[in-house]
Amino acid sequence: MTSVVFIVIDSLRQDHVSFYGWDGCPVETPNIDALARESVVFENMYPEALPTIPVRTQLMTGQRTLPFRPWQPLAPEDRTVDLLSEEGYLTALFREI
Repeated sequence: MTSVVFIVIDSLRQDHVSFYGWDGCPVETPNIDALARESVVFENMYPEALPTIPVRTQLMTGQRTLPFRPWQPLAPEDRTVDLLSEEGYLTALFREI
């Protein structure tokens, strides 16, 4: 079974992940780099807004969020990456509190 891993980390800039090869990267990120080498990596992905909750909702649902819905977590009726499970992908959504 194929898996999809989608990582969203608050306040981690692309120029702070050594995989991307930015000159002067201040930290080493060997685990993220190893995962990236074995994965599909998007280099030009732009959210429609900057606030964390609306952006995560937009990325997980594919739906526009600002200004069309209030600042809220995913709603029970939101269809997210679980749609991929219908195509044979293993999916789960975890969040760290």
